[in-house]
Amino acid sequence: MTALAMFIPLIMGTAGNAGSQTATLTVRGLATSEIGTGRFLMFVMQEIGTGALLGLGLGTGACFLAFFLTSNFSLGIAVGSAIFFTVVCANIVGMSLPFGFRLFRVDPAVASAPLITTIGDAIGLLLYFNIAQVFLRLI
Repeated sequence: MTALAMFIPLIMGTAGNAGSQTATLTVRGLATSEIGTGRFLMFVMQEIGTGALLGLGLGTGACFLAFFLTSNFSLGIAVGSAIFFTVVCANIVGMSLPFGFRLFRVDPAVASAPLITTIGDAIGLLLYFNIAQVFLRLI
């Protein structure tokens, strides 16, 4: 379906933005010692919750946009679902990479954003095409 291609920039942009924002908050929390061993689990749950709420809002909007542009409800559901899962995954990656860089004594502020954008884009596309395959019965 060529209509799938219309939403690739939306999904990739959303993944990069969500992951980079989470990475920025994580790096800041590490630098100011707001995220310590006692607060780590709470921070993880908070970021997953934030990703889920943000993904729900963006996914709902994307669903309506896709339906409005294509008149295809299944495509709208596929785009909305992909946005939701992409944002949640990008938040998890954006939160995890700074911790990984810190573990290997690499400055997370320098290395996080480009890698998160790349990983988020790849995850977003994989999710999008797999979800679209299910909802649009492309197999």
